[in-house]
Parts: sequence; structure tokens; C-alpha cells
Amino acid sequence: MCDVTVSNTRVISSSYFGTFPSVTTVSRGTGLVMNTISQTAETMTISTGRDLGVYVDLGDLAQSPWTTGAEIFDRIGALLNEYVEGAVLARHESWTDFGTLSIGGGGAATDPITVSASNIDDIIRGVKREVRENNGQSMMNERGIGFVWRAADFEYLEAFVQAWNKIVGLGKSLLIDLEALLQRATGGKQALCFAA
Repeated sequence: MCDVTVSNTRVISSSYFGTFPSVTTVSRGTGLVMNTISQTAETMTISTGRDLGVYVDLGDLAQSPWTTGAEIFDRIGALLNEYVEGAVLARHESWTDFGTLSIGGGGAATDPITVSASNIDDIIRGVKREVRENNGQSMMNERGIGFVWRAADFEYLEAFVQAWNKIVGLGKSLLIDLEALLQRATGGKQALCFAA
């Protein structure tokens, strides 16, 4: 979902499609009209960065039974990841808003959605429908789709998934019990096939 570029140069040049042509109608016996694609040049100048350097006394590290160099670097990586995530999420004003209208609940596209156990699946389906309606199906298939859930909302999502897993588990155990009954009743001459 994000294009991450790692570079040791100060200026990174890239481009993106500024305009992309539409499908046109042709008539038999007429000339083909060629469309053009325009690309917009974009440069990114890296003038500041983030770092998390720590001084580690190698003697202390060698004698420490609690901390290893790998643990220190794992923690530094986690802190840098948290910083990047916070910086990305801080730009949410430039993202597409989905509101109560987007999930079929009336209101406006910018009205906040109140997440509950009864509408978590509606939210996911509504967002995917909006992507499809805006011709984003192939890009969604290629790159995926992401949600940023608040901790309280994520709890509803976990409950929904756990409930689904319980239903699938109950279905499987029922089919296994039915298969055992069928095997006993038919003397092992019939088999019950199922897939979950």
C-alpha cells in the first residue's frame, strides 16, 4: 500500500501518471485516434532524517546476562517503526474519508462511523464496495486494502473474527460427528466429504 524507497542519495526523482486516457469508440473504416499518456515528474529532497543512536559499552554488554546487542537493535527498530507509523498516520487529512453514508447508514460521507459489534462487517463491506464503485478493484486485488482501527474498534473486529472461527469449528465438528455416524450406519461403505 505504500511505496517505500530506501536511498542514500539526497534527491530522489520519480514520476506518476498525470493523465491516463479513456477507452474510446471506434467505427469500422475510420482512422484510429491515438491517445497520449502524460507523466508528472516528482522529486523528493531528503533534507532531514530520524536517527536513534545509542552508546553501548562493549565491556558492559559482554558482561550483561540480561541484554544483548540484538535486543538493543530490535528495540531501536521498533521505536523507529513506531515513529514512521505515527508520521504516516498524522497525514490522514489527505486520505479518503469514509463516513456513515459509505456504509449505508445515512448521513454524509464525512460523518464519523460509530463502530459496534453489529456493524463491523458492514464497515468492511462498505469500504470494499466504495473501492469497487470507484474502479479500484484491480488495484485492491494487487496491493490490498488497509484499515487503521482504534484499539476499542479493533476489539470488535477481533470478536467478529473469533465468532466466525467458532462457527467454522462447530461446523467442522458436526460434520466429523455425522461422518462417524454414517460410517457406523453403513459399515464404512459411505464417506462424507466436506471442505471448510
